[in-house]
Amino acid sequence: MKQRILIPTLISLLVLTLAVSSVSASSPTRSLMTETDGQTLVPGNYCVSCHLADDPRAWWIPANDPTHRYELLYRSSPASTIPEVHTPLTLETLDGPVLVIHEANLVDYAGMNLTGSWGRRLTVALPAWADGVKVRGRTPFVTPWRTIQVADRAKDLAPSVIGLNLNPPNALEDVSWIEPMKYVGIWWGMHINKVTWGSGPAHGATTENTRRFIDFAADNGFGGVLVEGWNVGWDGDWIANADLFSFTEAYPDYDLEGLAAYAGERGVSLIGHNETSMGVTNYERQMDDAFALYERLGIRAIKTGYVGCFMGTVSSICSLLFFWCER
Repeated sequence: MKQRILIPTLISLLVLTLAVSSVSASSPTRSLMTETDGQTLVPGNYCVSCHLADDPRAWWIPANDPTHRYELLYRSSPASTIPEVHTPLTLETLDGPVLVIHEANLVDYAGMNLTGSWGRRLTVALPAWADGVKVRGRTPFVTPWRTIQVADRAKDLAPSVIGLNLNPPNALEDVSWIEPMKYVGIWWGMHINKVTWGSGPAHGATTENTRRFIDFAADNGFGGVLVEGWNVGWDGDWIANADLFSFTEAYPDYDLEGLAAYAGERGVSLIGHNETSMGVTNYERQMDDAFALYERLGIRAIKTGYVGCFMGTVSSICSLLFFWCER
């Protein structure tokens, strides 16, 4: 398998014309901001771009989708025609090599989106604050790592751990309680409009459908099954109706207790899902009852959701979870 970081012989494919975090011939790089006034602003005309030697085939998902965020089907087109897209952006050059442009250690900095143009230029677009400023930070601070991976074939990019290795090391002393697993589940069908979170004829989180996923996971070596849309509260505009969520009451067509038992019999973990829609108070008043129920049923893993636009609320809910766990 050949998998490597940008190498000198492929420098001609990408020429950076302006960069805050430029890419060298041998490794990903980042920049250190050291202005002496103690504060750095990256204004609205922030510009990082690169020119492509040809017009490679690109695989991408659009940025700035207000509902699905990153949960979209990938599209394919010439790089010159892509709108503003998320990273990772995969590019297959006309003579064969495949590139992936991405970033790592994204902390207190705007995420990197990319846009194409007919001039074969890829330009970085950073989401802005309400006042148009891209990034605020107290100096000294560092930008995220910007990475370009190159391989002869797309499948050779998959085993790479460069993104993991460029992030800070684990800060937990005891990780014995963490059990990594691969899991499948009922959630992607909602995003591609095959089934629904809410109740009705297309409801995804039914007993029958969940048993099918449990059987598939058990027969194919997956450790868990995640189920979204199992609990009352998804009908109507669930993003706006945060206070209607129940974290203990299942829809009538979902047998929570029976499915938890069946998953245990088949050696699969049933993974719970608590979408809060940013409803901190509603979640807080139900946490004791909800987690007592999950513990009794042997549900040891919970995915929590924070769909909405108020990031301070995410911090509040995370604090609630840490406080509950410490108790």
